[in-house]
Amino acid sequence: MALPVALTFSLLAGLAALAGYLVLEPELEAEHRLWMLSHFAVDYQSFGFVKRGLVGSLVDVPADPAAVGRVAALSLAMLLAALGASVAFVRQTGAPLALAVAFAVSPGTFQNFAFDVGRFDQIGAVLCLLSILALRRGIPGVAPVAVFLGVLIHEAFALLFLPLIVAVASAEARGRVAPWLAPALAGGAATAAVLLFGGAEPEAIADFFAKLGPFYYPLRIWVSPLGESVAYASGHLLHADTLRWSILPSAGFLAVNAVVLGRMIARAAPGSLWLMIPALAPVALVLVGIDIPRWSALAVFNLFTVALLVVRDTSRLPWLLAALAPLGPLGIAWAFPGWLPAQ
Repeated sequence: MALPVALTFSLLAGLAALAGYLVLEPELEAEHRLWMLSHFAVDYQSFGFVKRGLVGSLVDVPADPAAVGRVAALSLAMLLAALGASVAFVRQTGAPLALAVAFAVSPGTFQNFAFDVGRFDQIGAVLCLLSILALRRGIPGVAPVAVFLGVLIHEAFALLFLPLIVAVASAEARGRVAPWLAPALAGGAATAAVLLFGGAEPEAIADFFAKLGPFYYPLRIWVSPLGESVAYASGHLLHADTLRWSILPSAGFLAVNAVVLGRMIARAAPGSLWLMIPALAPVALVLVGIDIPRWSALAVFNLFTVALLVVRDTSRLPWLLAALAPLGPLGIAWAFPGWLPAQ
């Protein structure tokens, strides 16, 4: 009973925080709705092979503000899918209840997913958990397909979840090469394809988003070379507001979770402590994107995934992390994920 209550708390807390934030920042409310719509509207039919175009190609959402209701339903379905995959993961791993509750109520897991609803990260989390479950059940063929689709859904999957999947596959392989090499090659091939051929024509993408109305959208996501994204992100990293509003709270939150979960993993399975390194791979995305709270939250999600795999004791340490729940999703950023004060 405790786990369903914890998950319900997290979803409601995240959605309530989002609603409260948009009430306090009313000028962002319309932009937020259109931002959600934009990701579902980009598809292969309009642009050919383009990054982040797979979901839009499957759900057929028009670039029309009237479609925002359909997008809200799809976003809720993604959130529920992440919830269901996580419950299945917890049950299959046999993790202790205290750790499962800490995972459920963390500001960096379901509170963050609900607050940042509509992100394709939630599909990535589902693919990651299902891949790891399949690997542990001796079904290695699931992971390569999942990582290939994950990168096509959102290229950030290559750092958000692929390193952890490959690492777990290696740990489960017991000396065999194929179980970890197959997802590594599939993810590498998909990433190379997206980086080399996934750009859209600037005029076409600009005309496309003009249909949604006047709102800010970083069109460079679809048209800029990787080098320009690095330059853009590095410029934000050096800004004082970025340090104050994103880096310090996000790094602090991540550090607390890494220390506590690392201690639990070291006690339970010292040989698995190295899995924390690929779990922290999302942090590397600060080099190409300014969504620092988002990267730290997903790194925490990965750290919990590793802990759920190996920790079986019933120590009180998880309750230290559960105690962070009242911070809410805003506690990891002091700002909307990916949003920074005007510069």
